[in-house]
Parts: sequence; C-alpha cells; structure tokens
Amino acid sequence: MRDALALAQLIDPTGNPQTTVEVVLTDGPSPITYMAPRVLRDATVYSGAGFDVLELHDDDGDWSVAFLGTDREGVFLVVGGSSSTSQRWQRVERWLSKAHGVARCYLNHDDFERVGDILATYGEVEVSRWTARKVTDMSSITRGFRAQQKSERPDHRDVIREAEQNMASIRTLALSVKQTLSLHLRRVAGCTFYSGDARLFEDTVVRILIEAASGRRALMSGRARVPSQAVRPVAIHLERAVFKSRDETGVLINHLNAAPNVSVAVFHRNPYLHVAVTDEVDGSNFDVMITESDRIDIVPGYRASVAAMTRLGTLLGERFGSKEMSEATQDRVSLDSLFA
Repeated sequence: MRDALALAQLIDPTGNPQTTVEVVLTDGPSPITYMAPRVLRDATVYSGAGFDVLELHDDDGDWSVAFLGTDREGVFLVVGGSSSTSQRWQRVERWLSKAHGVARCYLNHDDFERVGDILATYGEVEVSRWTARKVTDMSSITRGFRAQQKSERPDHRDVIREAEQNMASIRTLALSVKQTLSLHLRRVAGCTFYSGDARLFEDTVVRILIEAASGRRALMSGRARVPSQAVRPVAIHLERAVFKSRDETGVLINHLNAAPNVSVAVFHRNPYLHVAVTDEVDGSNFDVMITESDRIDIVPGYRASVAAMTRLGTLLGERFGSKEMSEATQDRVSLDSLFA
C-alpha cells in the first residue's frame, strides 16, 4: 500500500491536513476502470504503479481524488483531501455508487471494536461524538461530549454496548487517542484523518478497513450458481429477531423496492419469505430468503458478481442490523425443498 496520506498531501494543493479514505471492492481492476465516461471526460487522469489520480476543477478551484491499490486483490483505497461531508466527497460517493463493478462495504460492531482495541494499546481511547441508527424504526441516535466533559467521555466499547442496548447500529465514531491521533470512523468502510500520527493511522485504522473489506470480498467471490454443483448461499446474521411476522418481512420487501437499480419479484411471504432480486447495474440475480427471524439468506443466481453481491449484502445488512455475514448452513430448511 502506498502512503495514502502522503499522496493526499500531494494531490491537495491547499495543504488541508484532513484526509478522507474509503475502502471499496471491485471484481479485479482499479475502480477507475468502471467510472462513467462523463466523469473521466471532465477530469485529467494520471496513472502510476498501483494508483490512479483524477484531477478535476469546479467553481472553488482544482481538486483531486486518488485510487490506490492495496496488497489485497480487488481491494482499493479512495483518497481525497476533503471532509466526508463536503460536496466534493459526496460527488465521489455518487460516482462510486453508480460504477457497476465497484461496491462499497460496511463495518460491523466487531470491526469498530477491533479498531478501538488496537488504538487502545497506544493510549486511552475517547469518543467525542457518535451516531447510530435504530433497526426497529430507523430513527437516529446522536451523542456528543464537549471538551470540558473530557473526563466523562466513553471509550469505544461503552459506545458499542449502549448502541446494542438500544437495538441500534453504530454509524460513526469520532475517536481520539490522547495527544497521539484524532480521527473519524464510518460504518460505510471509511475514515477521516484529522491530526496526529499519520503512520499510526495508516498502519492500524486503514489496515483494519482493508482487512475487513478483503474478508467481505472473499466471502462474496465465486458464488455464482453452476449447474450440477451445490448452491453456496451467504447468510446475514442479525443482532436481533427482526422477522417474526408478515408485516416485518414486508419491511424488507419495501426496502428492496425503494433501492435504486434493483428489481424485485416476490414468490412467497407466509410464513417464510422468498424474493427474487436482480441487480440492474450488471444483471446479477439472487434469491433472498428468510426462514429464521434473525437471519437473511442470499442465494446467488447464475450471474452473481462480487460487486453486485456486496451491494445487496450491504443494502440488507445496513438496514436490518447485521452482526456478521458468513457462508450459510442448510441446517433447518433445505434450499432444494424451497426451490421445488
């Protein structure tokens, strides 16, 4: 992995110390390969060994965004010298969401905990602000702690525990490690460096995001259905029993119907749910099934790209509070019997 922060300083002529990083997945090539022609037409592209830089211009002047390869296949860093809430970075996010071979992924609570635990070996970890979203009604939770409340600031484990008690998923954490590091961590696998030890930021926080994304990619790879071979579903394990009634499974159907570039056909929804889903971006197809109240199974079709399967897993896992994704076991209901 190239030095992401050093590169960000080179591509940001303002010298803004704030650097935003997001980890994305592809089916193999650089994300720039999948960018819309319109984006590339309006940019100057510089490429080197393992990286591409888009140089752009808007009403506020010149700016750039970089795509860096990592030591994990199909895992890339998107790096820019602006905040994650800026209009420029929001443009980057729109480009990524529309790129057919690119998928954004998300962190679960174990990933947040791992980041905090590793940083805790360098000093006391404090959370100055955190946000979460309740699975039940999608309402938000926001907690902030002023500088004068420093002694009362929780650590990352306190925050995760409070979120889980409220049946909520962490969305963002603003963390600091004494005088060593200050950063912002986001559930959609991204982070922002504010100040402190840049090398520590890359070697711990960014590294954990790369490893988490690589694990998601490995799980989603090679699952397209093949004739005469066993189907290989992926299970999204939820924090709580979400689907206990027809109305509750209806929430999932509505969520899929509201998603962009997704078409849905409902085969069965009483008592279990069976939905056919097509990713209109690249034509990948899946069956989504609920046979247990705390689990969603994604069954790949004959076309199931890494990017499309990751997009679907993120869409459902984000909304319904995924705690883990894994290879699905067929311990209670045979998939053959469901398809029969």
